[in-house]
Amino acid sequence: MRIPYCVRKGGTLYWQPVPIDRNEATGKPVYHKGYEPRPLGADGPESQAYGLSLYHGLDKIRRGGMAHTEAPRWPRGSVGDGYHRYRLTAEWQKKAVRTREDWERAWRYIGRVFGETRPATVTLEQISEFRSAIADAISEREAHRAIKIWRALWQVLAALKLARADEDPSFGVVNTEPQPRSAAWTEWQIAWIGKHAWRHGYFGLAALLATAWDGMMSPVDARTVTPRQWAQDGSKRAIPIIRAKTQARAFAPLTRRANRMIEAYLAKVPVASLDGPLFRTRRGAAYTKNSLAEDFREIRRRVFPGDSRVISDIRRSGSLEAAAGAVDPKALADALGNSIAQSKSLQRTYTPAQIATVSQVPEARRRGRRAMRHES
Repeated sequence: MRIPYCVRKGGTLYWQPVPIDRNEATGKPVYHKGYEPRPLGADGPESQAYGLSLYHGLDKIRRGGMAHTEAPRWPRGSVGDGYHRYRLTAEWQKKAVRTREDWERAWRYIGRVFGETRPATVTLEQISEFRSAIADAISEREAHRAIKIWRALWQVLAALKLARADEDPSFGVVNTEPQPRSAAWTEWQIAWIGKHAWRHGYFGLAALLATAWDGMMSPVDARTVTPRQWAQDGSKRAIPIIRAKTQARAFAPLTRRANRMIEAYLAKVPVASLDGPLFRTRRGAAYTKNSLAEDFREIRRRVFPGDSRVISDIRRSGSLEAAAGAVDPKALADALGNSIAQSKSLQRTYTPAQIATVSQVPEARRRGRRAMRHES
């Protein structure tokens, strides 16, 4: 059973939520009261039920379910007051969990500096200094996120009649987004890592890599694939998924090689549940964000010492191959489950994602690999 924020280590289940702040004096992470990290006991029904109750409680807080008396007492009409009021609305509840986490992550900076301040008194100079301080002390990416959330929050404050929508002082601040990652893998490199993983007993990792490579899947989408999803298409040309990040419907294409790898994996690790995660660690536990990253780093270190590329770079690698192979934009958009194709909203309305379209992607990627090798 996969429970958010719960990690299995050595037969013990641990509660490890995302911190909401960091203590300025000690540098230690700060968590919602009563939801601090802790061991839950031996992995089993009782500890799983405990972890599930903690997750539901924390999710209720993030959805604005806390009592007014438990909330920070921000001055009336302040930025903090507006943020708190917004979290009690249905609009906050509609946000994806990852989006709410982004807001909370940015709020730990915004609230500390501007929480008790009235929006109308915030100046351009203050916002500029605020951004620079975060960029210098933490990173440019964190600074960009803080201003991005500030601008979204300002529109909320305007809707709550606490500010004027056209008077956001951050409009005068350049908030250039950091350059995204550009690292990419080649087919033989991922295949080589997969072979080493298999030889060293990381059967679940090897099968997951083959699936992620073919399907151009993000790590979270790959590690949450179930046996039922894999078998849903009788010919096993693609895996129907709901993207964890966007909740968009997509189909991850598969080749015969990936299917053979999954079949070989299942011969060694029989399915315990059709609806549980398909790929598992050497200890039989479902892969989590941390355990997948740790296993991948371990094999990558053995195969490519000093390499810093990560498993999430697989998704970009597949897109580059497909683009080089002149893939149909609609087919690639169906495989990725995003708006990479133009007029995506119309395509979703009139031509929803289909296995028949995404099955074009592997051949386009093969053409792309040949073209890329020729250019190099």
